[in-house]
Amino acid sequence: HLNDKDLLDVDDTGGQPMFHEVLPVFIQNTMLGILTVKLNEPLDSFPLVEYYARGERVGEPFNSPFTHLDTLRHCMRVIQSTCDRNTCPKIAFVGTHKDLAHECPQESIEMKEEKLRNIIPRDMEDNIIIHGQSLLLAVNVKTPGNEDEKVISILREKAIVELCKLKPKKMPLRYIPLEMAFQRMAKEQRKSVMSKEECFEVAATYNFTRESFEAALKYLHGLKLIFYYEEVLPDIVFIDAQAILDKITELVVHSLSLQAKSSGKLLGALKKFVKCGIVTAEILEQFPSHYIPKLFMKEQLILVLKHLRIMAEVGKGEYLMPCLLRKQGIPRLVAGASSLVIPALLFYFGRDGPKLGVYCFLLASLITEAKWELLEEDGYPVQVSRNSAQFTVPGKNPGCITITDSFSSYLHVSIDFPATVSRERAQEICKKVCPMIRETVLTGIRKASQRLNYNNSIPSVAFPCSGHKDTPLHPATISDSGKMLTCTTHPATVCSEMTDQHRLWLGTPATASATSSTSGMYRST
Repeated sequence: HLNDKDLLDVDDTGGQPMFHEVLPVFIQNTMLGILTVKLNEPLDSFPLVEYYARGERVGEPFNSPFTHLDTLRHCMRVIQSTCDRNTCPKIAFVGTHKDLAHECPQESIEMKEEKLRNIIPRDMEDNIIIHGQSLLLAVNVKTPGNEDEKVISILREKAIVELCKLKPKKMPLRYIPLEMAFQRMAKEQRKSVMSKEECFEVAATYNFTRESFEAALKYLHGLKLIFYYEEVLPDIVFIDAQAILDKITELVVHSLSLQAKSSGKLLGALKKFVKCGIVTAEILEQFPSHYIPKLFMKEQLILVLKHLRIMAEVGKGEYLMPCLLRKQGIPRLVAGASSLVIPALLFYFGRDGPKLGVYCFLLASLITEAKWELLEEDGYPVQVSRNSAQFTVPGKNPGCITITDSFSSYLHVSIDFPATVSRERAQEICKKVCPMIRETVLTGIRKASQRLNYNNSIPSVAFPCSGHKDTPLHPATISDSGKMLTCTTHPATVCSEMTDQHRLWLGTPATASATSSTSGMYRST
């Protein structure tokens, strides 16, 4: 609280990739983002991910699927996308491990700054906080000296000055002391989950009626200052998101611990948990933190995680949590790797690809709302990882649908059939189900973006560019005429014609002459 009228809410988001997948759910209207850059590692390297519990490392470290530069690019886009369309947040870069910068002789601070400038979105270029000509404010965070304290003080002063230039999010003046009272109550009682009745007793001391209290809860939830999920937990108020995030942390730590101790001998529910990110009620029961008898227990946790699409029910008492999944090695996709029956369908998000969390929330949405089922063999999912998942074909048809996050500019969707299915039969199935698959996935992406508070994450429908058969796959988007495909990498020189096989995904007949109005439905806005 800066004063009796201005409230500054600060969230430390952590650096582990599993948390990046869910954090946008709890963030909105960011005005300032402070991004940390390790000065002792190249920006193009894949950082080592380590998890700690009570000061001790848990499990074995692993490399992130994203480079430092990828993560910083993603974070800027997330910060920008969770804001009002007319608001551009401020960004500051802080360089950490200044005393270890000599460990990265191949990339000086100046070289890092140049790379960072190249990934700043164009409409954010004027909103970067700099000191003199320096983009990176270098400090030793763990053991700061006088010089570091001075740099941190400069950053603090510049941040406050820049924040004061922005138009603050307004809220009724009487809501500020109410939110402060909620925070005091949570601190005094050492819990962040309260009953709605407890909160009303506090509100009543500020002359809130039942009706005005209900309006205050919804308003504060809209600002992400508290969390009130009336649709599924009408009697519970989360004073902050810590209870939910701590539960995810416990599951991540438990999974890594089991993986480190098991030597590959896990069976049953534990194998599904570690390998497939599938959680059971029994596993959730093992972690009592934040649980409050008769108010917030595992049943209520499951309800809120399903509501937020952080979790999806895949069987009786079994729940997939995509944010727990790890990347698995699969061959890099090339243009000729899609099904022989029908080309792959791509959802093209632009140069930087889908925003963080979209793939994970898409899986949960497909399972929960579209009722898609994971393809299984011997009781275990055949393929479900952070970068690829396989589903059965709806309508009890043979074959499988594979959705892949390429960690590039697109999501990749293919449909394949066993050798026992004739080409003619496969074509008939594609004609029936492919338009539905396209629309279902696109709807899932829209809903995932909505859950993540993103304001501009709808992709274009695209296909693999046939002009790059021997190179990594390039998306080709549909032209305005609907007759041609234009390579997104070389739009001026590489084009190809739409074929009957492409049109199977669109549900348009081969003889149709698409107009700009019909093809426009496949273009992003």
